[in-house]
Amino acid sequence: MLQRGTHLFSTAFDLFLLDCEARRLTDQTLSFYRAKLSLFIRWCEAAGIEIIQDLTAHHIRRYLVELHRRELSSQYQHDLARAIRAFLNYCVRDELLEKSPFDKVQMPRLEKKILEAFTTEEIHRLLKGCTRERDRTLCLFLLDTGLRASELIA
Repeated sequence: MLQRGTHLFSTAFDLFLLDCEARRLTDQTLSFYRAKLSLFIRWCEAAGIEIIQDLTAHHIRRYLVELHRRELSSQYQHDLARAIRAFLNYCVRDELLEKSPFDKVQMPRLEKKILEAFTTEEIHRLLKGCTRERDRTLCLFLLDTGLRASELIA
């Protein structure tokens, strides 16, 4: 029997998903949390951590290091960490935890991807495809400034 103030991961997870639905998060966001947190909760249970209050920053770091050693993409690792952080922040907000152990954990760094520049031939083909002077001017502006098309539109 659990002591007062202790919560199983599975119970806290169900309450978190209920909160997400009550806040009307999208189905895609709910699926994201369900998938990512299920992996973490299974890992915790396999590590013998079934009560959420027993989770420490060291456990979270160990999980993140295991993900890194499996050579998963930095974006995937970051997504998992983000889901865990959101879940634990909910647990604090809903008073299932006094303080989030994630507060002492740094988010995994994302790899910075530097896109390759267009070749001269690619630029010529792009400009050749412009049928109006306005389109050509916009393409030259984007190429000269490095601005994204979405930034220009905004």
